[in-house]
Amino acid sequence: MASPEGIRPNEVPGVVRIRITQIPDGPAPEEIRSSWVGAELNALRLPPGIPEIDFTSGRTVPGRGGYIVDATNALLALEKNSDVAAAWFRLNLPPDMPSLTFGLGEAEIIPQEKT
Repeated sequence: MASPEGIRPNEVPGVVRIRITQIPDGPAPEEIRSSWVGAELNALRLPPGIPEIDFTSGRTVPGRGGYIVDATNALLALEKNSDVAAAWFRLNLPPDMPSLTFGLGEAEIIPQEKT
């Protein structure tokens, strides 16, 4: 995904627009994770069973299904909600981690108009 608006959901099969609705699980402190709520991101659906990686420990954790998003664009969206939270992720997210994941219960798909 080239930019937050670069790839639109109706242009690429499987791409959906999501809104984070719940504080996501993850290794960041809760006050950092809570800043994701309300962020809107382009995402691909992630089937359950695909392992995920805890980026603070490098350990593989069981896949929960949900959505996978481009990390760079996600941090740009997060920065709109909180400079502090975006800075935390930029400091702690490994530079070779290209994506982040959100669980099914943490986001909702934003309906898109057909073009």
